[in-house]
Amino acid sequence: MVKKSSILPYKGQTTYKFKTRGISYKLPLVKVERNKYIAWLNTLGDVKLTTSSAKILAKELKDCDVLVTLESYGIEFAHSLATLLKHDKFVVCRIKKHSYMHKPIHEYWGPKNNVKSAVLYLDSEDAKFIKGKKVAIVDEIVGARRAMDAMEKLVKKAGGKVVKRVAMFSDEKRYSDVLETGILPVFEKK
Repeated sequence: MVKKSSILPYKGQTTYKFKTRGISYKLPLVKVERNKYIAWLNTLGDVKLTTSSAKILAKELKDCDVLVTLESYGIEFAHSLATLLKHDKFVVCRIKKHSYMHKPIHEYWGPKNNVKSAVLYLDSEDAKFIKGKKVAIVDEIVGARRAMDAMEKLVKKAGGKVVKRVAMFSDEKRYSDVLETGILPVFEKK
């Protein structure tokens, strides 16, 4: 499933100029591990970026009946896509079980060392809405794919069929089965 990786050398630079499909940003580099840095892109509240990305990718989702995303970063992107696709509703998988949920289904998604916050929940009403429909899984930035894969398992448990996977960007790797506008590189210090 992995197609291409984008790892660039880190030489002390503090920013990265990112440009893809007409989208252009100057992003700060943030240290995430001892010799590893990422180009930090905060999509929450960025209407221009979210809308531009949705315009680029919505045409690829016309055969989908419903969009399914994860709180909270994916919500803005899913909303923009749903608006362009003229969908009245999209479904949000929750990262914690809420008291208002009625018989939610769940799926483990995170790293083994963080079990408490590593479960996604889908309310039974949303599961009914998904049943028998063609679904697009929507994420803001896809990295290790754990959340995207867990959402797909929830859709299958609910009786829906995943026909597309879409993200605004991929983090370091491009997946052949995920539509995105570009890859955010990872920087490594040698």
